[in-house]
Amino acid sequence: MSTILYRPHIDGLRAIAIIAVVLYHAHFLRMTGGFVGVDIFFVISGFLITSIIVRDIKLGTFSLLGFWERRVRRIIPALFVVMMISTVVASVITLYPPDYANFANAIIAQSVFSSNMFFMVTDNYFDQPSQYSPLLHTWTLSVEEQFYVLFPFVIMFCIWFASRYKKYRPIILEQNLAHVWAGERLTILSVLILGIISFGLNVWLVNVTPGTSFAIPFVPHALFGGATFASAGFYILPTRIWEFTFGVLLALYTPKIQSKAFAEILGITGLTAIAISIFCFNDTTPFPGIAALMPTLGAVAVILANERYASMSGRILSFPILVWIGLISYSLYLWHWPLLVFAHIILPHTALWTTLLVIITLAVVLSWFSYRYVETPFRRKTIFASQTMTFVGGFIAMVTVALTAYASHRFIVEKPKTLSIAAQKILTVLDSTTARAGMCFQSAGDTGHYAGLCRIGNNTRSKPDFVLLGDSHADADVPLFVSLGWTYGVQGSVFAAGDCIPILGVTQVPEVGGCTEQNTKAMEYIRDQHIKHIFLVARWSYYVTGGQTRSHRPLLTDAATSSQTPQESQKIFATHLTRMVSELTTEGRDVYIVKQVPEQFAYNPREAFYHALHRDIDIGVEGVTTKDNDMYQTLANEVIDSLVNVPHVHIINPASVFCVDGARCALENKDHLYYRDENHLSVAGTMIQEPLFESFFKQISNNKK
Repeated sequence: MSTILYRPHIDGLRAIAIIAVVLYHAHFLRMTGGFVGVDIFFVISGFLITSIIVRDIKLGTFSLLGFWERRVRRIIPALFVVMMISTVVASVITLYPPDYANFANAIIAQSVFSSNMFFMVTDNYFDQPSQYSPLLHTWTLSVEEQFYVLFPFVIMFCIWFASRYKKYRPIILEQNLAHVWAGERLTILSVLILGIISFGLNVWLVNVTPGTSFAIPFVPHALFGGATFASAGFYILPTRIWEFTFGVLLALYTPKIQSKAFAEILGITGLTAIAISIFCFNDTTPFPGIAALMPTLGAVAVILANERYASMSGRILSFPILVWIGLISYSLYLWHWPLLVFAHIILPHTALWTTLLVIITLAVVLSWFSYRYVETPFRRKTIFASQTMTFVGGFIAMVTVALTAYASHRFIVEKPKTLSIAAQKILTVLDSTTARAGMCFQSAGDTGHYAGLCRIGNNTRSKPDFVLLGDSHADADVPLFVSLGWTYGVQGSVFAAGDCIPILGVTQVPEVGGCTEQNTKAMEYIRDQHIKHIFLVARWSYYVTGGQTRSHRPLLTDAATSSQTPQESQKIFATHLTRMVSELTTEGRDVYIVKQVPEQFAYNPREAFYHALHRDIDIGVEGVTTKDNDMYQTLANEVIDSLVNVPHVHIINPASVFCVDGARCALENKDHLYYRDENHLSVAGTMIQEPLFESFFKQISNNKK
């Protein structure tokens, strides 16, 4: 019992897992579900870690500090090397500024074992921007580290409880049984309950309510950014514990398979389940949730099949090349993703199979060196022989890498002269993403219910003349309305928040927090202040159709109807927009409905920036065609156009200044980009709409005199 039986097939299983992950990340050989390799790792970790703890408990040598020391030796040295080298590389090459900030924050988060929480609120693992995050893969290390910190306490509590209360002590029925340690049965029961609760929570978040905004009672909602229940289910430990518990339970109680034939069938079935997961799952598979049962149970089946017999599956996994890959799998996991990300940024042809092959080969070579000269010396105590030095060294390493990342982010200044004109244009737009910053002012009367109200335009007037009501598109138009306000001597108030459609009586599912309150407060304000002019600005087609791919957010709903199709959503949109406009115009107010600006489907400022780095004026993107824009906005515009003959309703169409019939809608001119992302206008973009509004503001100005 002094050593754990070496199982070469487990290193082979590790090899399958890491090969799947690497080839999935490299988009190589169509391993579209290769991300399940991480789930296999979690099962293996639960099995091996528990086996070690149980061995030490039976020998009477278990020590919490000793356990953590082994984890520090195993994880931190190679992680430190990869993070430091990645920091140096990120400091040398030119990164899109938000990517550099994201990278530095990820380093700091991982230094305190919480990068999974950081990525939960900043990066969807399956979304396109994740390919620019060199340390995205460290989320799994944070999950494992959190498990290693907490799991020993579960066992220690069970031992303490069983020792204190006699009825929970183990009953040894046969003398030839191995020593049964105090709390073993209670630990099995506790782990089983934890696993069931974790799996149930995971299924609820990922399969039942994936799109709901993630929130915890009494914790500010803003802390979680755009995180959803699905992203929480993917990243956080409580929804991943059940995968570890498969391995834990297998280590605590391994059923004895009596039939070699059954062991053969079980092993092959396990490998088949893993293969199906790797080749049949893809980025659209709700994951982990129910789908994760296939690779995790497959891993359990393979381990169990080879505990008593050397089955065919075990012999396959024990091939020397697979065992060797399994031995370097940790270092290979650490190295492969930063290499792929940095290569994607630096090299223009990373999609070529020859380039990918070179990158993967380099990752394997670096991993072998890392295993041989970093991992092994620390694990064998050739370096830092004492426990104290191990903890001190680990602490210093994490502090050092965090400070290095912070300092490089804080003090490395991008040099505009080294950037192309096109890249500088993109950065100029990036600097103006908070469009209304410094443009708001408050009046002495803006207290109580309307405290913090954003007033814009002529601040010499005591009373507002108009209200700008909408979502983030209204926010983007604030500079335009400020300019018009000063030009024509009028003042307005802004009610705008992201993802909030400015219509009473409709919501999205899941409902966006604060939207109903904003719209209700805006209507109260309009009536309290006797506002005569209301501008409605929003990304209308997003709400009616569900976005470009109909996958961003569920469609509109109201108290009576839940939409399943864009057409049903259109009916709800028409009903409530018409009702709200009718109420306002009946009260003698003018309503200005601003159609959605053309949406630039192909424009991504991050990708355009990297494309433009080595080009002079080319960002590599053309504006959306007029035809595609019209088609995308058809359902929303049909409703808006139906109100054109209603008295006091005015329809404003931004496409008239951006788009040329039969051609394209402009994305930029020689000097400026009109967009800061695919659907929000830059300051330069919003200002070219000025001719569309001038006559209306002139009329507002004349009416108030």
